[in-house]
Amino acid sequence: MNHFDGNCFLSDTTLRDGEQSFGIVFNDEERVRIALALNDAGVREIEAGFPAVSRDRTGYLDTLVGLRDRGRISARLIGWHRPVPDEVAYSAARGLDGCAISVPSSAGLIRDVLGKSEAWVIDQMRASVGHAKDRNLYVVADYQDAFAADEDFLIELSAAMCDAGADRIRLCDTVGRATPDQVTARLGRLMDAVGVDLELHAHNDLGLAVANALAAVDLVQSRDEHRAFYIACTVNGLGERSGNTALEVIAMALAKTRGLQVIELTRLADLCQMVAEMTGRPVPVNAPVVGVNNWRHASGLHVDGVSKSTSSYELLQPPDVGYPQSIRQLTCGQYGGRVALRGLLAQHSLSIDEGSEQVLLERLSAEIVARKRYLSGPEVEQLCKRFIEEVTDVQVLRPA
Repeated sequence: MNHFDGNCFLSDTTLRDGEQSFGIVFNDEERVRIALALNDAGVREIEAGFPAVSRDRTGYLDTLVGLRDRGRISARLIGWHRPVPDEVAYSAARGLDGCAISVPSSAGLIRDVLGKSEAWVIDQMRASVGHAKDRNLYVVADYQDAFAADEDFLIELSAAMCDAGADRIRLCDTVGRATPDQVTARLGRLMDAVGVDLELHAHNDLGLAVANALAAVDLVQSRDEHRAFYIACTVNGLGERSGNTALEVIAMALAKTRGLQVIELTRLADLCQMVAEMTGRPVPVNAPVVGVNNWRHASGLHVDGVSKSTSSYELLQPPDVGYPQSIRQLTCGQYGGRVALRGLLAQHSLSIDEGSEQVLLERLSAEIVARKRYLSGPEVEQLCKRFIEEVTDVQVLRPA
């Protein structure tokens, strides 16, 4: 297994929560390819699906377990289960390393969805965790809607899970309702009450998943640098509704803002593009970290700055995430400047005298606005040549 900084780890759930995105289905070959790519990037743990619920569609699990047994996969392989001992036993029989045993923890879900009591939740979880530990499984006690749960009940449930042998407690922000302050307040109380490792599984309904994860990392590392903390994530932020914490974003955010490298960052571009192709959901051009617009510039000020120093208007360099430098594009937009114009002219072996540059800039800008898009290379070349032909007093300089 790759070793990176500190006690902060990623638990990827692309094959479980990611596939719960409306309209997404992976086949077995794709699931194996994703797992191998995650493992090779250094992801610590892979939540590989619903083994007991989808028994007729879990042949890929045998492949993954075989790859692990041969040393090709070093990441921990876990399944997701309801608190049903027979389901947990199925994961053990398939040879997985562990399981997440999940139960609603808020009063609303316990009463309105389960139709049960808090006492039932504790008893059922205790039995299921004990069943898993008897089979030598690594156990994550997973609490749905944890940030709407009664805090005293959450502490009582967590104490019972620790007594039953749970290795980690996962707080799920199931509908993305929490803020960074709420996350740290609840995690802080839990840290005082139990000594096991912790995890945040954040959804992105309010766009706060990465911010909540960063806040949680800061709290755990400041309070107990020896306690392992896991961040649940998915490639490209896949997941129900607005998705989960995006693996590529949280990994780069930890590196750039906290100095923590938790995976091999140069694999991010290939990983995200691969999953995008499998799902038919292209990476948005303006996506954080891996969107190509991170290295595309059209305004005069930015083109001038990047031409002199790429770090002036780019936080990341293309190779940081595995792209070649050639992915960078400098063009002339409706707010383009002289540097951008000269670069465009040079691409086509053209140049004009300084006095005519402003006139051509205005013409280019008007054409871009009229077409509501940037011009292609041939379109720029045609417009520039036409301008040169029309303005007879322009001195045209052509390379020898």
